Amino acid sequence: MSLFAKAEAHANLALVKYWGKKDERLILPFNSSVSMTLKDLYTITSFRLLPGQRERKTFAIDGKPVSPKDSQRVFSYVDFLLDSFGHEGDGYEIDSHNSMPASVGLASSSSAFAALGGAVLEVVAPELDKRDISRFVRRGSGSATRSVYGGFVEWVRGDADSGSYALPIDENPSLDLEVAFLLLSETHKKVSSRVGMRLCKETSPLFKAWVTEANEDVPSMVAAIKGSDFTAIGKIAERNAIMMHETTQTADPPFTYLTTKTRVAIGLVEDLRKSGCECYWTLDAGPNPAILFQKRNSAKIERMVKSKFPNATFLSTTFGPGLEIIEER
Repeated sequence: MSLFAKAEAHANLALVKYWGKKDERLILPFNSSVSMTLKDLYTITSFRLLPGQRERKTFAIDGKPVSPKDSQRVFSYVDFLLDSFGHEGDGYEIDSHNSMPASVGLASSSSAFAALGGAVLEVVAPELDKRDISRFVRRGSGSATRSVYGGFVEWVRGDADSGSYALPIDENPSLDLEVAFLLLSETHKKVSSRVGMRLCKETSPLFKAWVTEANEDVPSMVAAIKGSDFTAIGKIAERNAIMMHETTQTADPPFTYLTTKTRVAIGLVEDLRKSGCECYWTLDAGPNPAILFQKRNSAKIERMVKSKFPNATFLSTTFGPGLEIIEER
């Protein structure tokens, strides 16, 4: 058995959102979801198993040690994986690199936990197929489930641990679709996704309607993807994001991930569409919107966005691959 593995996973953008857990421990969602895996937003993580050294656990990002307090979520997840495969007495070393800022609504946890889980499982359970890997990375972060595959991906909600996993819809799409993240803020979110989901589930009067709508959006989105219908994809994604964020504003106490700049950016996208430049917006649990567009409109959209937000980062990308194990040279 090899004691070392390195994995690369790419973040994903949910076009039909995951928002709310019906089982907090197993991370089982109320609704299925659909995402697009992203080429230029990724995490590379190496994992080294230390047999018989349970008390030795280290976690570094870009070679810099992370404090034990800030490492606790990672350690708890890795311990769960090791215990699941008979390595209760072993320690480990983890080193990770992210190509994106954390906690700003770019779903960095999706790539982070997919890469981490992929590396650990390559060491302790290399026989697993991607469906089972997606189940195990789900226990680290729900959105990581979808990062196991490339292109368009569905996360089947399931009613039990064994039935909640990702499936590829189209791993090599030919659809003309690009996405640009508009980084308006790199400050940490005041309300984490986990806390926000729980609050909305427990207090928002719109939460049940959100779950129903999201589950209905999934087959519609899958049909739009299979039909290469950019317009339908954009409309469904935008409407789904609106529904999700309405649950935050009707929670008790109410909260929002949208800032004044976020609302201005959304208005800009809607104005561009009215002018004949077809594009759509979506927004995860953070202030930075994503814009969906076709390549022919790329230059115009970037020009308009930069004229409105000259100091913001315009990060454009397209479809990315699924989880990959990197061979050491």
